Amino acid sequence: RSLSSRAILGVHAYGLLNDYTWFSRRSAAEECPDGLLAGCERTLLGAGKSGGADLRLSLDEPEWHAGTMLGVDSRVRRARSELVVRDRVTGAVAHVSNDYTRVDALIAPYGQQTFGPVPWLDANVGLRLDYDTRFGHKLSPRAAVGVTPWAAGRIKAIYSEAFRGPTA
Repeated sequence: RSLSSRAILGVHAYGLLNDYTWFSRRSAAEECPDGLLAGCERTLLGAGKSGGADLRLSLDEPEWHAGTMLGVDSRVRRARSELVVRDRVTGAVAHVSNDYTRVDALIAPYGQQTFGPVPWLDANVGLRLDYDTRFGHKLSPRAAVGVTPWAAGRIKAIYSEAFRGPTA
């Protein structure tokens, strides 16, 4: 949404649902919990849900060939799994405590500044702070300088760090 001729506010919402099913039939007692001498059947059911939003404000300064972007990305995730182990012959459920449920969140404010003082030179600096309830926080800086020394020629130097925690 345009707030003015130089300011734009945007929101990007997203979500993800997934299911996972794994089945394994084992006839060897050593591959099963104690007491299942004829083997076992294992069924693992898993599910995940996540959703979030990215709120972004962009400010342009055309006279200075500059732009500022400020934003925050936020996300909530829920993962769960359930393992059921049955006796291969009788179908009786064995006692196995391997169920898992976890809810966690991420919030990541970020900012970026671009600047092009002359037509052949531009610069970009940015910073993002990820705070993940599973892994703590990580600061990710970046910087870039671009030069156009001749028509259709471009030289760019970039430094960047990034962080993405593993999935459950």
